[in-house]
Parts: sequence; C-alpha cells; structure tokens
Amino acid sequence: MKFSRDAPRTSISARPPISAPIWASSSRKSAWSATETDDIVDAVNELRARYTYVFTTGGIGPTHDDITADAVAKAFGVALPINAQARAMLESRWKETGTEVNEARLRMARIPEGADLIVNSVSAAPGFRIGNVHVMAGVPIIMRACSKRWRRLCRAARKCSP
Repeated sequence: MKFSRDAPRTSISARPPISAPIWASSSRKSAWSATETDDIVDAVNELRARYTYVFTTGGIGPTHDDITADAVAKAFGVALPINAQARAMLESRWKETGTEVNEARLRMARIPEGADLIVNSVSAAPGFRIGNVHVMAGVPIIMRACSKRWRRLCRAARKCSP
C-alpha cells in the first residue's frame, strides 16, 4: 500500500468527499483514504506500526456506510459493543433536544473494547482512542473541537509537541 506524504503537518480543513481519511504523524504526515473495511484495516495496521500517532476522521456516524469504527476494531482484534458511557452521553443530549433514540443513532455509541473516549462538545457523539489511533468525526466543526481537546490533553501530559 502506498501513502502520500504531502498532507500538511498542522492543518485542519473541511472533510473531503471520501470516507475515513487517515493522517499519521511522527515527524511527517501521511494521508490516505478508503471506502472498504479491509482497506481501512490494512491502512490502520500499517500506519500505527510506522507512526507515533494516527488520526482518522469520518466514518463513525449513524449510517450503514460509516465503517471506520468497525475497521479500527477489526485492526486491533477487539469487539465493537455499544459503550455504556458513550450511550449515556448521547442519550443525555438526545433527551435535551427531543431526539428519538433508535438503532441507527446508537451506532455512534459503538466503541472498540479497550478504547478511551474523545469527548465531543459539539454533538455529544464521541470519538475514541485505541493504542496510538485517534478516531474523530469527519464533520469539520466536530473534528476541530475533538482535536483541540486532544492537543490540550497531550500537552498537559507532555507526550507530544505543540
């Protein structure tokens, strides 16, 4: 598999019209995109072995073609259950807004076993981190909010550069 090394180092831009863009970083970035689960699994496994941090955006929403969480769970060899904390966060927001809980919306609470949640202050649907892979929504405003939180936590832990 070949990866492009021309992705900008620090930019956050609008989501391109493709599924699961993946950025990886140590001192450089790679950009790649896929729409098939096995392609995403292969990319995640290759990039997480090569880079310190891997970031994905998109593909964790409520529709049948949101396959990033499935692929990341498969890459790590773990189950993808509905996470109780993620479900509670979503149901709390839905109660405030009068939004119906349904099977499609609950897809956003599916988190790989062993992953930590990345809090989403915009819509409550969390991203997650498992190993060195960080998975966030592809909606630009949500992705920016999640990435700002990650950068603050990272700097506080002194585990990454500003």
